[in-house]
Amino acid sequence: MKKLLLMTIALVALGATMAAAQGNLNLIWTSACRTTANNAAAAANDQTNSPGGVQCDNALDPFAGGHRFLTASLNNNPDVSTFAGCAVAIEVLADANGTQPSAFWSMGNPEGANSGAMAVRTTVPTTVAGCSNPYLNDSQTIIGDIHQRISSNRVRITYHGSRVRSNTQMDLTPIVGPGGGWVADQMDIDFTNASNAGLGYQPGCQVPVCFNLNSIQYGGGSTTLFTANPDLRNWVTYAGGTGDCPGATPTKNATWGAVKALYR
Repeated sequence: MKKLLLMTIALVALGATMAAAQGNLNLIWTSACRTTANNAAAAANDQTNSPGGVQCDNALDPFAGGHRFLTASLNNNPDVSTFAGCAVAIEVLADANGTQPSAFWSMGNPEGANSGAMAVRTTVPTTVAGCSNPYLNDSQTIIGDIHQRISSNRVRITYHGSRVRSNTQMDLTPIVGPGGGWVADQMDIDFTNASNAGLGYQPGCQVPVCFNLNSIQYGGGSTTLFTANPDLRNWVTYAGGTGDCPGATPTKNATWGAVKALYR
């Protein structure tokens, strides 16, 4: 059997031409997928949960010491008969007026001030409410983990992560929205895992921010598809965010070459 996991083959040139809007995408605060049923739920769209009701006053903030999952999902178009995996790009933005996200939200591994606070979830569960799981019947491999890229004007921090089926490909049939679709990936945010956890109050924790699902690349074999097209909603907020969340410039994921390398 051909060995598909060639982890020594790292980033390679992206050989396929990518077109925009090859499907739609959604983002939500929960381990389920965004659907028409949960689309308006407050907890699905904004998170601020501080112990004692005082925001950012101890090491358990900003999420009361618990995990918070960001679930990115995809309504693909067209069919991908050789699906191998997805690469997602999630941005943290303070606002559209040039305000920099605080270093508190610098969660890249190992380069972030709060390194370790964000991670790609080790395994997408077998059942993900509201959508289908394209990683079933195979083990899952995470490529690139969480790495951050700060924009040249420093107004946004972008996190890239990729997940693939480790050994086999599958037919990713189109699922028409709104909502639902296929789970692309899940990010786990837990500040008790951060490199400086337990140090108490950290400046910037109280600053509202927006998490924006910038894009999803997906495919396998010689097929590479790309979408930055929102479906129900591709952004969520912390502490109410701002009115400037949607509208970030789509970016190609820097780890996608490694995904393709596994399935040539």
